[in-house]
Amino acid sequence: MLRPIAAAITLALAATVVPAHAQQFLGRVGSGCTILPANNTQGVPLDAAVPAGTTLVISVAASSKFVSDLTISDPNGSVYQALGGNQSGNAGMLVHFRTLLQRPLGAGATVQLKYANAGSGVQSCASVLGFRGIPAGSIVQDALGAAAGNSATPAVNATASSTAQQEWVLASFSTAATPGNVGAQAPATALVTVCSADISLCLLDAFYVTSTVGTPGVSLTLANAVNWTGALTALYADGIFGNGFD
Repeated sequence: MLRPIAAAITLALAATVVPAHAQQFLGRVGSGCTILPANNTQGVPLDAAVPAGTTLVISVAASSKFVSDLTISDPNGSVYQALGGNQSGNAGMLVHFRTLLQRPLGAGATVQLKYANAGSGVQSCASVLGFRGIPAGSIVQDALGAAAGNSATPAVNATASSTAQQEWVLASFSTAATPGNVGAQAPATALVTVCSADISLCLLDAFYVTSTVGTPGVSLTLANAVNWTGALTALYADGIFGNGFD
C-alpha cells in the first residue's frame, strides 16, 4: 500500500499542449543510487538538458519497504505526483512519480528525493525518464499494477484493461541482488540496469507504447533468479508519435 507516500501529494499543472511533431521518448535523463544519509535525501543530477513541455516519470526503489512519505522536487519548483507502486514486495519499496515541466531543466540540475522516514543503511535508487506527448492535467494514468516474487522471469500486469489505443507503459522492478543480463519480452524495451555500489539493490525499467486497447504488461528475463518487486503504470499518450513507434 502506498497511501503514506501519495497522500500528501497534489498536482497543479497548467494546460500545456505539446505539438504532435514534438512527441518522443527522450530516454533516461538521469539516474543514481545512494545509501541514504541522516537527512534521508538523494540527489539525482540530470545528464542532459530537458525542455519545457517534457513529462518526467521517475521510478524510485528503496531497499526497505518501511520507508514513508517520499517527496520529490527540482530547482524549478515542479510538482511531482505519485502515480502508484508497490510497498509490499520482496525487494523493498518501488514507486513511480511524474511531473510536467513548465520550464526547462538544464544539464546538471538536481532532482531531489526526500524520505520523511527511512532508517539506517537504507539504499535508494532512482531513474528519471523523459517523455514528450503525455497530456497535461491530473488524469493521465489509465492503468497500474503490482507484483513480487523470486525468479529469473519477473512480470507485472495491469489490474484492468486500458481504455485508449496509445498509452505509454512503464514497468519497473527492484531486485535485492544483481539480476545479471536483462532482456524484455517484446514489445517492451529494457533500459540499462541501475545498481547500488554493493549491488544489494538494483532498479530495472522497461517500456513500450501500446497500439491497441488491452491489458498492459511487461515480462523480463534475467540471468539470475532474485527477489524482486514490480510496479507498472500506463499513461495516456497524445496523438501520433514522432518516435518510430507508430
